[in-house]
Amino acid sequence: MYAIMRAAGKSWHVRCIMAKIRLVIAEKDEGYVEKLVDYLMTNHLGKFTLKYFTDPNAFKEFLADSLEPIDILLACPKMYKISSAGVAISKVKTLIMLSQGMGSKETDGIKTIEKYQRADRIVSEMLDKFLLCQDSEVLLPKNTRHTRTIAVYSPQGGTGKTTLAVGLCAELSRQGMPAFYLNMEDIQSTEAFFDCEGASGLSDIFFYLKEQGNNISLKIESVKSTDLSKKIQYFAPPNGITEIDDMTPNELCDLVFRIKQMAHYDFIVIDMSSSFNARNIALLGVCEHRTQFSMRSIEFFKEGLMKYLQNIA
Repeated sequence: MYAIMRAAGKSWHVRCIMAKIRLVIAEKDEGYVEKLVDYLMTNHLGKFTLKYFTDPNAFKEFLADSLEPIDILLACPKMYKISSAGVAISKVKTLIMLSQGMGSKETDGIKTIEKYQRADRIVSEMLDKFLLCQDSEVLLPKNTRHTRTIAVYSPQGGTGKTTLAVGLCAELSRQGMPAFYLNMEDIQSTEAFFDCEGASGLSDIFFYLKEQGNNISLKIESVKSTDLSKKIQYFAPPNGITEIDDMTPNELCDLVFRIKQMAHYDFIVIDMSSSFNARNIALLGVCEHRTQFSMRSIEFFKEGLMKYLQNIA
């Protein structure tokens, strides 16, 4: 939805998305803003109320005239100076500066995000910084999808189980059924299929579950990564190979439940470890569909995948 806002004889276009988190982007680079806004509208529609500005004067007038609070303000250095001065700062819950070459960190109390990086990483870091500023539950808009869970298990390694799990996610997404890939292996091979460099991952999720923090759904949103070519969302592996062993079966089942509760996906595909332990037994118990995978040759992969999709349709 578009609106034309006017102040002091000037007008500017504002694109609005009806959602829960009020996000304002203030950046002079029109091409950059256009690409970021297009990404948000394509991949995060329903999550944000979005307004954006490329003209400093129009942005300054908006801050002076608007009575609405701002949950997240993402601004270039010049716009940041405007927003951090005077009465405007009282309207902003989370103020973040887009930096060039400074990285994504906090310096002298200023929260920053590296400007030139993947759009999904910008969104993840933005939500993570917003989450740190919250002392109460933030309820994101609910979707209406009925999420089902598929467990892919093999009693031995080297059978192509992970290839099947990732391929299943890709095929489901290609058919218009969004899928989340959840790797629960002892030693994870997620990096062989997805870009995990620099991404937050399961370590953050595991810590959050242990601490029983608020806003777990928002934490999941901030940590998950997206493969835009395959249209699959996933978590990067934990930092240590023993971290998953420190999680109780109930905690891992709770993670699955929380992802299902968000109702963003038609399917969660769980890539199981080859062990048959209490963790796997518990995870199998929360899955509507289970497949034991013992194929010796990748030649049968697509045939088996298509037969499986027909069985769960």
